Amino acid sequence: MKKVVMFSASWCGPCRQAKPVFNEISKEFEDVNFSVVDIDENHKLATDYNISGVPTFIILNEDTEIDRVVGGGNVRKIRDLLRG
Repeated sequence: MKKVVMFSASWCGPCRQAKPVFNEISKEFEDVNFSVVDIDENHKLATDYNISGVPTFIILNEDTEIDRVVGGGNVRKIRDLLRG
């Protein structure tokens, strides 16, 4: 199963702007699991995925990273990547 993880932070303005678009995209792909990870609350997971800036969106297939999108302005690229 594919997953999309949005790494964000509560203090991040671009994260707050990207979140509604992320939620909108999640409704289009019912067969994909979408989740949000706060890097301040889940520092180990952010470190494991080498998150150096937020927002970062990671697309996984069976827990293997297949793509990565960095920056709130790029959130719409997720839709294109999932459509493949």
